[in-house]
Amino acid sequence: MMPKEIDKSSESKIETLNETKEEATESSNNEDSNTPLEEETIPEPKTSLERMKYEMRDMTGFQKFKYILYYNIVYIIILCVVIAVSIYCIHTMRQNSRPVGISYVILNCNNNTSALTVATEGNPFKDYLEAYGLNSSKYQNHSNTRVMVDLETQEDDYYKDILSSGFLTQFREFMNTDFYDVVITDKKGLEYLIKSETKVRLKIMDDVLSDELMNNKIIKDHTIREKDLTDIEYAVALDIRDTDFAKKLKLPYDDIYLCYAGTSEENKKNAEQLTRYIFGLN
Repeated sequence: MMPKEIDKSSESKIETLNETKEEATESSNNEDSNTPLEEETIPEPKTSLERMKYEMRDMTGFQKFKYILYYNIVYIIILCVVIAVSIYCIHTMRQNSRPVGISYVILNCNNNTSALTVATEGNPFKDYLEAYGLNSSKYQNHSNTRVMVDLETQEDDYYKDILSSGFLTQFREFMNTDFYDVVITDKKGLEYLIKSETKVRLKIMDDVLSDELMNNKIIKDHTIREKDLTDIEYAVALDIRDTDFAKKLKLPYDDIYLCYAGTSEENKKNAEQLTRYIFGLN
């Protein structure tokens, strides 16, 4: 009978041991379920690029685009400006490296002329450039038809110009730096160029045209001689009102004069060639 009792005692101990294990397992499970999970740690961004990537990690493509545009608008604008300035400088350098076909300014027409731009259809300057092959991309050409001048109102014009877009100021500067080859004007404009106190001076014909051309009878017959502020008389302009060239300009005045604005070698070459073209002296 003893072995049976031992067996029963052993079974009882085993059952007690199993219950203790189960209770310990349940207790451990309960503790694990009550312990919060640790969050994934992300390193703190150290650079602007890392911060940007961190903040955009959950964004859609469009949201990323808006984010970049919003927070970098200043840099984007600066970049665009730098690119635009670079392109402009490259273009200007390329333009300035080409010879000038013609550079002219027409006074007191207020843009009322067929010569508004060099490329305007019906512009006699355009016909001239085509006749000499100067209208190709190998040449640069300049025109200005916006300048209004009057000797009697020069002081008022000066102050008006300060408040406007500066056409007159630019004209004065260009007249003194050999930018223009020729000036076409009416009587008021001619008086302004001869006697103005603003130091704007046209170039006398003897300093621009060749002796051969100056001694030509047609040129002599059309030469206008005027006295400057020092009472010295110079050959200052050619009266071109009766030429086909002047008529094609379709200016709002009848007294039309051709004056000269530069004395560089290129100025002289262009002025001489244009003068011969206008009077048919090729």
